[in-house]
Amino acid sequence: MEQENNNRLSVSMEDLGFNTGHNKGKLSQKHYDDFGPKVFISKNLETERKRREKLGSRLLALSIIEDAITYTKKLQNEIEILTNELDEIMEETRKKKGEQKTCESSAAREKINIPWIEEEIQVAKIDGNKLWVKMIIENKRGRFKKLLEDLNNSNIEMIDVSATTIKGAYLITATLEGMSGEPIERYQIPTIMKFK
Repeated sequence: MEQENNNRLSVSMEDLGFNTGHNKGKLSQKHYDDFGPKVFISKNLETERKRREKLGSRLLALSIIEDAITYTKKLQNEIEILTNELDEIMEETRKKKGEQKTCESSAAREKINIPWIEEEIQVAKIDGNKLWVKMIIENKRGRFKKLLEDLNNSNIEMIDVSATTIKGAYLITATLEGMSGEPIERYQIPTIMKFK
């Protein structure tokens, strides 16, 4: 019986965690490993791991935000540079347009003063009652409208019209046809289209 009691009392103060060292059993815990010696594990090890993971994720998020801020600043600088270049280009084009407008207005004045356009009509018979007409007339306000009115008054309509303005003149090519199927003769067209 004494031996059994001795076995019970063989547990030391160190085994109970009351050693006189610096941690005094509060910061460490004895863990018995089946494969080897005793392993000491900190009570706060898991919380410390979680804290470090949280700090690491926050640092990563901050670095991403910082990179985004620097990138947006870089883009804003590029936008500023490009807008300045665009403003310079726009100002140059405005100056060029101003010069062109003065040249165009002086050229327009010269055109009004100097009649250089020789008006002409070419007529060719296409079909039984269809004629092909090519006209060069001066580009004056209401001139094309007057031409259409004259043709309409003579019961002639324009089909497949192509009108182009070139340096103060109209170039008109068209197919003419009688409105009610009436035949048209070549000699009628120059007399109908009075150049005024």
